[in-house]
Parts: sequence; structure tokens; C-alpha cells
Amino acid sequence: MAFQPIPRAAALLLLAVLLVACQRSEEKRENASGIPAALLAMKPKEDPTAVAVLMYHYIESHDDARDPRGADLFVPTDMFEQQLQWIVAHGYRTIDLHTYLALRSRAINEPKKSIILTFDDGYADAFQNVFPLLQKYHQKAVFYIVSGFLGKPGYMTMDQVKTLHDAGMTIAGHTVSHVDLRFLSAKELRHQLEESKKTLEALIDAPVDHFAYPAGRYNSRVIEMVQALGYKTAVTTHHGVARARDPLLQLPRVRMTKRTNLAAVLP
Repeated sequence: MAFQPIPRAAALLLLAVLLVACQRSEEKRENASGIPAALLAMKPKEDPTAVAVLMYHYIESHDDARDPRGADLFVPTDMFEQQLQWIVAHGYRTIDLHTYLALRSRAINEPKKSIILTFDDGYADAFQNVFPLLQKYHQKAVFYIVSGFLGKPGYMTMDQVKTLHDAGMTIAGHTVSHVDLRFLSAKELRHQLEESKKTLEALIDAPVDHFAYPAGRYNSRVIEMVQALGYKTAVTTHHGVARARDPLLQLPRVRMTKRTNLAAVLP
């Protein structure tokens, strides 16, 4: 019998069927576990260095009706305690910024449920209301201190800041007078960043390696000076969870208010 060539269309169809069969055979050979190959090929989306940096200001009661603009700066003391209780109950662990840097560099493997508590400005309630609750629930936090406000009405004293440090809390810089750094001369900018650092370091007898931009305002010139003066991290007011892609001198934070749902904001 004479050989009859296969029509072109049929040949292409046969080739496609063979290719699919080979691909399925290869998937079965490489994936004996039964997990779909598409899932195995996906890169994990979880960032093991993702940490929520929670930003607080005042921990005390506030009359929102009389001062609606300041409402989101206040968390009542009892609500803050409830938030700490939730953090503990759900297996989260508060870490300091030194530990965070080690986590970022993969020098250590921290539990996935790590968070950082931060308190801006050095208000008196940070010592009177926050500190006892941190001790009660065995948690740690970072306190960004405006050095020129120490001892003034409504702010912590030097002795109180030293007590926080001695108890294992992190003391960090927040300038001398909480000014908008973007519009300062080079000399004034250095003064705000350097003098605050020196004052706090002399007070606690330890390095001050971390910084918060007043009101979250900064630009590239400010970042350069922060870096030049040896700060290792700096936090902003940009909303978000701190991840490996975030520059260490531009870390985002999660603003804590009376309406914040911890379950929704923590990674």
C-alpha cells in the first residue's frame, strides 16, 4: 500500500496533543505530592520582615466635640490597655528597633507576629499612662523625644526618660523643637538633628540611633543629614506596614486612633 501523507491540519493537531501529554507527564513526575504545579511555581507573597510600626501620640481621654481636629491624636488609656490585651491574646510580640534591624538583615528569625509600638513627642502621659501598662503586659516600645521640651508642662522630665531607658524602652530622637525640617538652613537643620541626639545620649548614656520626622515632614536634604549624623532608622507618617522594600530612613507607620481595628492593620 502506498504511503499517504497526513494532511497539514491533522499533523498540527497531533503535535499539539503530544505536547500537552508530555507537559502533563512532566508535571506528574515533578509533583508527586499532588499539589497543583501552578501553585508550586508561585513565589510566596509573604514578606518575613514585614512589621507593623504602630504610631501613638496621646494616651489619655479627649473631648472630641470641643477639639475635633485633635481627635485622632488621642487614644483613651482604657482603650490602649484593651489594644495591648488584644496584641498579647493574639500572639503578637513587641520588638525594639535594634531587633528590627537584625530582622531586616536576616541576622535573626523573629516570629512573624512582631510589631513595634512608637510614641511621639515625649508627652507626660507616655510615662504616667503608657509605661505602667507596658510593664503590666511585659511589652516594650520606642519613645521619640523632643529634647527641648523635656521638663516643660505636659512633657516628660529628664528623670522619667532615663527611667524608661533603664527599663528597656528605646529612646529616640525627634529634634530639639519639633520644627518643619524642610525649610531650615543647613546649620539649623544640623542643630535640630545633632543637638537632640547629643542631649538624649548624654541623658541615657547610650547611643540614640533612631529618629522620627516631626509631623512626618522631610525631603531628600533632610534624609541626607539624618544619615550623615548616624541615625539607623527614621519613621514617617506614611500609612503602611514596614517591609523590606521600604528604605530604613523612610519607614511607614500605622496611625492608632480610637477607631483602629488591629486585626485589619496587622500583617
